[in-house]
Amino acid sequence: MLQRAPAPMSLPDIIAAASTACVRHWSLLVRIALLGALVTVAVDVTLLKIAPDIPEGAQPNSAEVSRWLRNVSPLLGVAVLASLFTHLALVRAALTILRGESAALGTSLATAARALPAAMIAAVVAVMAGAILTATLLLAPLALFLLVNWLLTAQTLVDDGGGGFAALRRSRQIVRGQWWRTCMIGLSVLVLYLFPSILLGRVAGALDSEWAAGLMAGLSFLVSAPFLAFGHTQLYLDIRARKGEPVRRPAPPEDRTI
Repeated sequence: MLQRAPAPMSLPDIIAAASTACVRHWSLLVRIALLGALVTVAVDVTLLKIAPDIPEGAQPNSAEVSRWLRNVSPLLGVAVLASLFTHLALVRAALTILRGESAALGTSLATAARALPAAMIAAVVAVMAGAILTATLLLAPLALFLLVNWLLTAQTLVDDGGGGFAALRRSRQIVRGQWWRTCMIGLSVLVLYLFPSILLGRVAGALDSEWAAGLMAGLSFLVSAPFLAFGHTQLYLDIRARKGEPVRRPAPPEDRTI
């Protein structure tokens, strides 16, 4: 567990600490991630059921694609909201656990509910900036630069509160001077986060069932979502420690476990 002045952590240290915390606190983390997992299952199954029946080797026309996108947009919106809410709740739990305090389901969910509107604003800004910049190939490096700077937005939002734009600025302030390290560790955590979905996706493909695909997607979410939250939160606390900032808040009230 992190103390007031922990030793600097390497990439293996952060991955090991995040993995260990996820295993030790799996019961709480599964309960927090359950909503996101159930929504993932429902959305995945529904998308497969309403997918257009296109003969093998044929290409869908633009009208079919447009109609399908209109149909799935509400589903994708629900999935994104559930995923964002779950991530915020897991980040709150990760901050509490990594500081050696007692985490609670109710407190984590309540924090996520309060932070969700600001997180939505920050997410829209990040997605739009990334999409606009990557549309021009020459500006793609700038998109990567900004997205790495904003990588710890969820942690700053949960830890400090405030609005979406303030969280983006605070994340950039924390990453400043640690950009390359944040990029390397942050992307490594993202790659490991995607690994269960790739592996379980192959299992679902072999079973050739819509429900199997949905259940595998939900299981992948339960496994990988806590790891993503803990990995990036561990990085957030480590960078703060490297900069001489306190990594824990003064005398927080102890949460009552639900």
